[in-house]
Amino acid sequence: MNRRHRAALLLAVLYFYIAGIWTVLRLLPPAPTDPRTDASAARAAMQQIHSDLAKAEANLLQVKRALQRLKGLQR
Repeated sequence: MNRRHRAALLLAVLYFYIAGIWTVLRLLPPAPTDPRTDASAARAAMQQIHSDLAKAEANLLQVKRALQRLKGLQR
């Protein structure tokens, strides 16, 4: 067996070895998560949503006031 055949055989074995490991890893169930961590992340996300909503409400009030001023200028 010459050098090219050995290299091709080595690459083929390496490919199937990696493909086998990849398949086994895909079939494993996901790692369990800590419910406290999930609750903490959900709480942080809810706080961020409330903060974003408050900012959006403030921006909406500014737009509303600006529209009222424009209407007053048109009259």
